[in-house]
Amino acid sequence: MTVKDEILEHKEQLGVQFDDNLYVALMLGAIAKRHILISSSDPRESEVELKTIVGDVWRIRHHTLQIHGDDIHNWDHNKLLEFFVQDSQNFNMDAIYIILGLDKLPKQLQTLILEIMRTREIVFNGEKYHGGELFMVVGVLDDFHGKDKQLFSYLQDEFWFKQPHDPEPKESQISPKQIETNTGMIRNFKQVGETVQGVVVVPEMKRYIYDIIIFIRTHRCVATGLPGRWITEIELLSKALCVLFNRGFVIPSIIKLAARKLLPSKIRMIKPEHESSLQWGSDPELVNELMNRITPQLIVEDVLKKVSPPL
Repeated sequence: MTVKDEILEHKEQLGVQFDDNLYVALMLGAIAKRHILISSSDPRESEVELKTIVGDVWRIRHHTLQIHGDDIHNWDHNKLLEFFVQDSQNFNMDAIYIILGLDKLPKQLQTLILEIMRTREIVFNGEKYHGGELFMVVGVLDDFHGKDKQLFSYLQDEFWFKQPHDPEPKESQISPKQIETNTGMIRNFKQVGETVQGVVVVPEMKRYIYDIIIFIRTHRCVATGLPGRWITEIELLSKALCVLFNRGFVIPSIIKLAARKLLPSKIRMIKPEHESSLQWGSDPELVNELMNRITPQLIVEDVLKKVSPPL
């Protein structure tokens, strides 16, 4: 069964509505054990759909945290740790954690979340908690229509990719009662994740990925090069997409899709005054206008046009 058929079946059987691309993004994060960001036009409506997918469809335990600009002073180290360890069974954090307004947290608390995501461990009240088989953080940012909101740089890089979401207003479809985790669904994620390693990536496809990364690194509008690990991450995302679409091997169109999803949130743009053509007499005002119009998404598209896929 393809992921498209799976989504259709869930909608028909449960009578719920949600964005197909949001479902795929969550599925990718779950099977690859990665964390994702959501770029939303309406975080509250995105929260409704996230809870519908995770709660109604998957029947998996989840927790939601809403950060507002006027209450950030009420958040401290212990309160944030309590959010992650709540309802943990046998000191096991086996849940999906949805955080709205992640960018509003001060840097020290963003750093704490980064440490939790990296180590999958928390020490709280003398007890040690571990991330379970399904431990995923989903950050929701209100930046769909505006300029991308930046997190603490290392935290930004810890999220796998940013999924755009422009939801339509709807009533909450999830019941308020506490959800018991569906262990069968978690086992299914684990089994699907294991099949990812069996997807074939021929040398020509690996070379294609290398070329894309190199062209991104050397692009005139990019300030810093991408770490080498993103070669592995694009390959992993390509494999995961192949599993969802029932393909046994990676093809160029899948790599392009993976690059479009993964790379924009990793690109750091140069400042207009550092643009290389200024050395040869370019008009600073025109360069400034150019840099205001260029986005990381456009850089990725520019690179994908220049790098020829293998025949």
